[in-house]
Amino acid sequence: MDPTNLSLRDALDERASLVRDSATSLLKGEWSTARFRKLIDSGDGYDPALWAQMGSLGWPGLMAPEEDGGSGATVSELVAIAEECGRAIAPSPLIAHIVAGELVRAAPPKLRAGLNDAVTGGAQPLTLAVLERELGRDRAKVSLAATSEGQAWVLRGEKLFVTAARHASTIIVAARTDRAGVALFAVPRSAAGVDVKPMKPLDWSAVDAVTFTDVHVPGDALIAEGADAERLLREALLLSDLLIVAELCGLAESALDLAVEYAKVRETFGKVIGQYQAIKHRLVNMRADIEIAKSLVRAATASVASDDPDKQVHVSRAAYWAIDSLKKVPESCIQVFGGIGFTWDHDIHLFLRRSATLASLLGDRSEHREVIVNALDMQTSGAGERAEAAA
Repeated sequence: MDPTNLSLRDALDERASLVRDSATSLLKGEWSTARFRKLIDSGDGYDPALWAQMGSLGWPGLMAPEEDGGSGATVSELVAIAEECGRAIAPSPLIAHIVAGELVRAAPPKLRAGLNDAVTGGAQPLTLAVLERELGRDRAKVSLAATSEGQAWVLRGEKLFVTAARHASTIIVAARTDRAGVALFAVPRSAAGVDVKPMKPLDWSAVDAVTFTDVHVPGDALIAEGADAERLLREALLLSDLLIVAELCGLAESALDLAVEYAKVRETFGKVIGQYQAIKHRLVNMRADIEIAKSLVRAATASVASDDPDKQVHVSRAAYWAIDSLKKVPESCIQVFGGIGFTWDHDIHLFLRRSATLASLLGDRSEHREVIVNALDMQTSGAGERAEAAA
């Protein structure tokens, strides 16, 4: 079945719909823009109460198998939760925790068993450290050094934009070894030499720079290295990108709803502004951008769930669109609100700030464009070869 023929809600199975309803109930009842503002005022960007509430619903361990104490959830369920978190603009380390948890599941049995409670319980979040200062087109090309010393390893380098590292129990670190290339390590946040400094993203969420200064980790902290590690890292980035785009979809739709409601009541020159063609066109264009994004997320979700060989292409299409078009939705909404939208007291700027931060985590559009173009080249060359064979 062509995944693009399914509506977003139809693409979710019954269990995913229940998870969505649960997420909606929690976030509508417990979260608000007023609480987001308190989070901003705290200067931390992390709400332990919200994280505890997510933990009580089992969200941190959604993807873990039931025999490990998780829920054995599908990708569709994760997408549903991410979208609702975006709709409520509720920043949390959930996506980073789930993606890091997936890497832990690929670890050797002893390491996996040792971190299982952290994955499924989520008293403190796990997080993933990948991005670096010299960010290029390929986020999987890391340079933080991991040097082998006997049976142990020593990590030296810096990671940026690490979600909630200051609150994490364990950081899954992507490094480059002196023997096999890319490697993944599970590093305790409390390890000597791990220095965490808060960054200042536009939405004030908990994003950190982490410096590793001669951090000694035992050999059994190694999750994978070489080709296996690179594959796992790309899978982790793929899942993270999909969930971030889903969150952006919910955020953009919520921002647009605010703009539409305002356009129905704000009057100028004796008419509500929603009757003016310029406003109508702006609102319709934003709706079109969101629907395209939801269609791309729908296709990417089905592709990832089925382990389609082209899943990276589907996710890159969604990410490529979101980095520009979804990020612009809150920006355009501010234009609908006019001057009041630029004030600190109005909530619409919260959506703009959150969308800009999320979009930045998807990497550069050129990275995703390269994936898409390469896939098109392969399709074109394949079609040419088939035509020649038929002739």
